[in-house]
Amino acid sequence: MIITKDDICINILFFISSIGFALSLVLIKYLTHIYFVSPYLCLLFIGSISTLLTFIFFSICSLTTYKDLSFIKNTFDFSNLDIGKWIYIYIVIIFISGAFLQTFSFLVIYYFSPTLFMVTDIMTPFLLWIIKIDEEEILSNKIFNGLGYFIVLIASLLYNEIIICNFCSLNKYTKKYLDKRQKEELVLMKRTESENSQYSDIDENNNNENDISYNSENDQEID
Repeated sequence: MIITKDDICINILFFISSIGFALSLVLIKYLTHIYFVSPYLCLLFIGSISTLLTFIFFSICSLTTYKDLSFIKNTFDFSNLDIGKWIYIYIVIIFISGAFLQTFSFLVIYYFSPTLFMVTDIMTPFLLWIIKIDEEEILSNKIFNGLGYFIVLIASLLYNEIIICNFCSLNKYTKKYLDKRQKEELVLMKRTESENSQYSDIDENNNNENDISYNSENDQEID
């Protein structure tokens, strides 16, 4: 297999876009929890900026290539197709489903964590790979692709503590068992405090009895 210059450029662009996407998820969590910005406001802001930048990009491409905006116009012209009207309905459905997807993604980040979002983000290409697996694909590629997806999926489930390994003390510092130990320590502290308070009450009663007996003896000696 020969790696060309185009392959290197595409992989570099994928790498940069992946870092940018991960950074955007972290920034959403930061804005919503540190600056108390509503996730819906973040969604509106990102959607507006993305739409504006996309329109500017396609306008520049159209002006530089066709000297007008005919490229954008022709992109949404399906009159020459037999199912032209249905394509507009399909675009509307994609737009609505995409809006729901982004809204739910932002809510997952807001209420949980960006790391939990990566579980579903990994499952999607994994399931698509299983559905669209090519029978003519080389066996070694199938094995490596399946193994890679499996390792990443299991690692994300372990990291998010959806799967907890209860052996070799691997569960010792998980959130579930940290909370469990915290509750046990609180119960032990309350029990210790109650026992100490009982002992202090007994000591105080003993001291009071000794004081009373001492005072009574002194009174008798005076008489």
